[in-house]
Amino acid sequence: MSSVIIAGDTSGTVTLAAPAVAGSTTLTLQANTGNIPVVTGTGTSGQVLTSGGSGVVSTWTTVSAGSLTLLGTITPTAANSISLGSLSLSGYKQLCLVYKSLTANVTGSFGYISSDNTTSAARALYLYTSPASSGITWIDLGTGAFSGGIGWDVGDGSNQGMGLSNVSTSTTTLYFRLASTNTFTATGSIKVYGVV
Repeated sequence: MSSVIIAGDTSGTVTLAAPAVAGSTTLTLQANTGNIPVVTGTGTSGQVLTSGGSGVVSTWTTVSAGSLTLLGTITPTAANSISLGSLSLSGYKQLCLVYKSLTANVTGSFGYISSDNTTSAARALYLYTSPASSGITWIDLGTGAFSGGIGWDVGDGSNQGMGLSNVSTSTTTLYFRLASTNTFTATGSIKVYGVV
């Protein structure tokens, strides 16, 4: 095995060793000055690297059940449908959707959450032109069941704010769509969190 040995200023050495079959590997160091973080071991599947702080060895830790990971934020545009793509949900059990200050061009714009940009799922949004609407929806990725939403009105007998969606662990794009020709307005945000 080929190696490079670097001697310390006063004692000891650091050895950089290449594997017997090295291939064509390139290690590129940062251009700025600083210490390379020390990591203990390689961890196990599903663990995350946790910093111990300045001068402390980083360690692999298991994510606690129920913890939230921000998967992305949608900033609405003046469109009938908005989405968050490039999702990988296989490691999550639920999604938590947090809506802040959403509005639509027409008061009473029903909204749907789906993986295929349709209006076949139960309703989860009921948006106004004013005031802006905020709320939370939880989706179980094993069953598609969801609960919560914003500004829904159950007076017409439809399943609003609860029901089944087609969102699952295999979903790669999450769509928020309004009925007919109604559109979101360019205000507020939707944060999508994965729950383990």
